[in-house]
Amino acid sequence: MIIVPSSEVEWQRRAQATNILGGSIHEAKLRSASKIGDTQYLLLRVLWKIPSRGKSQTIPNIFGLADWVQKATPILGRYESWREYCESFHKAKIPEGTFALPRFYQKQAAQVPKTTELPGDSDVVFTPVSNRTRGQVNLISRIRELGLETPSKAPRRRAKTAESLSDEELNFGPDEEDEGEILGLIHPKTKDEQIVNTALIDFLNAFIIHENMPVQWTLYRKPFKAEFKDNSFEARTDGCLEI
Repeated sequence: MIIVPSSEVEWQRRAQATNILGGSIHEAKLRSASKIGDTQYLLLRVLWKIPSRGKSQTIPNIFGLADWVQKATPILGRYESWREYCESFHKAKIPEGTFALPRFYQKQAAQVPKTTELPGDSDVVFTPVSNRTRGQVNLISRIRELGLETPSKAPRRRAKTAESLSDEELNFGPDEEDEGEILGLIHPKTKDEQIVNTALIDFLNAFIIHENMPVQWTLYRKPFKAEFKDNSFEARTDGCLEI
């Protein structure tokens, strides 16, 4: 688990412990966000300001949402469906109303196995690189040509086909993607993640659907890309608010 430094002094201490003082994110070899480690995170120089001990450590206060909760409370008080939704946590039956569908997906999300493994997880055993067939290499090449390469990697030249590779080149060097990452490109992520995302997006839309707002929550995975000197790093949200 990565612990984000809360001050510049703590960052300096952690940076010294990991031997990255004087290093730059522009020169580092970046891994995908799902496999990011302490070194890469520290090079991003991200600080997390911890709220003062005097404030209540509730979620609205931690994230600065207390004022918004105060504004939302009277609005939700007008919704019979909100009251029934809150009471549904003590009942087996899902009530009718605006919050019925969010509650339905929330119940599904609660049943997702905690031991579910996604493609690319470190606990999964993969076939050694040296055992790849030329057909497998061709498939990986086609994936790269379609632009599905791991987002943390900088753009590369058009991938060679297996027929043009020598036996030595078939044993990919350290600059090639980790096998787990490639497997994650070939096989889509488990549907469990989408159940959780859908539950959240439906829940957020239920709050605004009757308020005639010029916005909507969507499952669109909006990309954010950072360009560095020798690398680029892309992150995609699990959803976003569209205006």
